[in-house]
Amino acid sequence: MIGSSPALSTPDTPRCLGIQPAPPTIKGASRSPLVPFRTSLVRAPPLVRISPFARAAPMTAVRPVAPRRWSRPLAMLATLPGVLALGALFVVPPGRAVVKDDAFMTAQTTGLLNIEAGECFDDPVYSPAAGEKIVLYKPCPERADNQAYGFVHAADGPWDRAGLAAFAWKNCAQGFAHYWPGEAGAGLNYYPVMPTAETWADGDRDVMCVVYSPHGKLTRSLLPLK
Repeated sequence: MIGSSPALSTPDTPRCLGIQPAPPTIKGASRSPLVPFRTSLVRAPPLVRISPFARAAPMTAVRPVAPRRWSRPLAMLATLPGVLALGALFVVPPGRAVVKDDAFMTAQTTGLLNIEAGECFDDPVYSPAAGEKIVLYKPCPERADNQAYGFVHAADGPWDRAGLAAFAWKNCAQGFAHYWPGEAGAGLNYYPVMPTAETWADGDRDVMCVVYSPHGKLTRSLLPLK
């Protein structure tokens, strides 16, 4: 529905219909006495007498025209499937849920070791200055991507990524169920950040457990209030 622009309110200008103004005064001419305004009378045209015996023009047979009331809607309906198919090309699909696994980032990701339990941070992004992907701390209410909710310490032993991954997922799942039991965890997900073979050789045994929202950014701390 197209809205009409509001009419501009202007003061009505009175008009005098049929009023003849006084002629302008020419400089140097003698002034004539004032003549009152006179209205100009408009005479009606003379009546035309019509002969009662004048023959009317013969009537022409009128050929009935088929009604076309439905022709335009039917034509529009015929093109409707094509219009709908074209419109489907421009429908923006909803954003896909983000899934982060134990390879999403590791203990070797620059900046990760600066994150403490309870703090929020962004996903790794490439830094031209560093020449690699880095992780930056960000306050939770400022639309961060992740929040660390705890650390678990793995036992010493030879490097075994599969065994470490099983240990990390199990313990992070227990921590997730502790903080967000039942419906409290709806719409949230978690993943572990594990040591690598290099950091393991250096004595790193800590696994970070991270919570995130698969459908968007964080707007607050996800940890329940104590």
